[in-house]
Amino acid sequence: MKKIMLTIMAIFIISSFAGCIGDSTPVDDEFTTVKIVDTIGREVAVPKEVNSIVCVGSGSLRLLTYLDAVDMISGVEYSETKPTGRPYSLANTKIYSSLPIIGQGGQ
Repeated sequence: MKKIMLTIMAIFIISSFAGCIGDSTPVDDEFTTVKIVDTIGREVAVPKEVNSIVCVGSGSLRLLTYLDAVDMISGVEYSETKPTGRPYSLANTKIYSSLPIIGQGGQ
């Protein structure tokens, strides 16, 4: 039993190091965009330096608040301007309600 556990642990450790090995090509600062891939494989190129963000869709405002990027938000959906009882919303209701409304939301 001890041998089996040691073998399993060795395989686990070796396989976890496999993710650390890869191309270590230097990043060229000439590129002005970064490719983002979401959890279902969609790709989009965004500028390296982002100055403002518009929150569209479920959870985007919450995630940006958790990332401490409230100062970068330049527009929200109408449904996000009313306090919902969630901590992030309660803490920033004044900020959210002062931003331009970009659509109805919450539908």
